[in-house]
Amino acid sequence: MTGSAIRSNPASPRRVLLAIRMAGIPGRRKLAGVFRYLEESQAHWDIRFVRTREYFTRAFVRTLSRAGIDGVIASFPDAHEANAELERSCIPTVMLDPLDSSLFPKDSRGIAWLQSDSAAIGREAAAHLLAQGRFRSFGFVHDYDRSSWSEARAAAFSAAVGQCAVFSGKGLSPDRDFARLIAWIRDLPKPAGVMVAYDDRAILVMEACRQAGVSVPADVALVSCDNDELLCNHLSPGLTSIEADFPRVGYRAAEILAGMMSVRKPPAALMETCGGVRLVARGSSAPVSSGGALVVRALAFIDANADSGIGVEDVVRHLKVSRRLADLRFREVRGMSIAAAIRARRIETVKDCLARTDDKIEAIAARTGFASEKHLMTCFRRATGCSMREWREKSRHDIWS
Repeated sequence: MTGSAIRSNPASPRRVLLAIRMAGIPGRRKLAGVFRYLEESQAHWDIRFVRTREYFTRAFVRTLSRAGIDGVIASFPDAHEANAELERSCIPTVMLDPLDSSLFPKDSRGIAWLQSDSAAIGREAAAHLLAQGRFRSFGFVHDYDRSSWSEARAAAFSAAVGQCAVFSGKGLSPDRDFARLIAWIRDLPKPAGVMVAYDDRAILVMEACRQAGVSVPADVALVSCDNDELLCNHLSPGLTSIEADFPRVGYRAAEILAGMMSVRKPPAALMETCGGVRLVARGSSAPVSSGGALVVRALAFIDANADSGIGVEDVVRHLKVSRRLADLRFREVRGMSIAAAIRARRIETVKDCLARTDDKIEAIAARTGFASEKHLMTCFRRATGCSMREWREKSRHDIWS
């Protein structure tokens, strides 16, 4: 364990352990979020680090109380014994992206579980591939452990695309995993749209496609997650990847931990989903048909501008085609009108505002491009089947029941 103190406050700072794997993109971005919280809140923490899984053991966790550690942010979901020891301790703890949140005891106190929005990641990948309107089949490739976050991404992706083939190499040797992956890719009806759990796994999938004699993206279009730019930009073709808001996860973890350390009585167990997603399109999922490419451009414009009050004519003007052609292609590929897509995008922003702010409905309507509070309430109920108040209450029901 190494130390890096932030001691500008004459009062004794909180001693906080950050047990976060630094080898990959998610860990570094979560750490950046923690530091941003400290800068903005002017909190003063004496930070200790554990950067690799090997040092985060049950024996190590047992030393934390003697070391005077006031709080922990842990992101080693596979360190089962160490995590279990933390659950039994009295140290306020925030665990990030657990492998299987269903195993955690509901009566724990002084501990919170914070996870990235894996379902949103799956839906974003599906929307990107569905927009092309050219695939005969869809598939999902799990991470090596078939973790709960991988399951959540697969479930959301499958629900959006319909029937979906799933590949898992859990329990297989690396050689056997690769051989079965090649066979699985060969068997997919082509062209196929495939989502991979994360970027490192996608590198293996791309190599399996080469071994199988399958062209990317003409035969198999690939979408992954993490947006490791060093990898994604230099593969051939470049890898389309979804960037989860890991900095926001880290920021929120620090925010929760600060609150936990400031109260005498440990709070009840908390489970929260956090962070948005952004897809970065590259060659591995490049559209082949002109109609699919048109819809991808339209969706990108809607995603960037929906909340500013744009209408169908703004989208058509951006595409530089006739309104009739734009709407025709959009209905062919997405099964909805451009106007409906704009409303759906605004509703997603409204949901986020309801979940993460206390803003009044009138303010949310103005922010998201709806003509009035009443118009927003009507559209929201039509889209979700419930009122905005009901949605807000449901989205904030984070405490274990």
